[in-house]
Amino acid sequence: MTLEMRYREKREECQRILTDAALKHELQERIEDLAAFLGEQTEAVTEYSEPLAWRLVEKVTVYDEKLVVEFKSGLGVEVEA
Repeated sequence: MTLEMRYREKREECQRILTDAALKHELQERIEDLAAFLGEQTEAVTEYSEPLAWRLVEKVTVYDEKLVVEFKSGLGVEVEA
């Protein structure tokens, strides 16, 4: 393996590490934001909350037989219609 190839390999590895760190930081910020929002709530959430939905839900896809709810965390849930 040439020196140039090793350099490129290490540079790509460094880029992957920086990207992973940025994603972890972004996720940590979202968790802290949600925790602060939930900490402001004075009562248990027992019914639909528009502000909470906007903070949690990325998108909802409607099909004839089901709904697919995709959360900002990346998780998804299918709900039978």
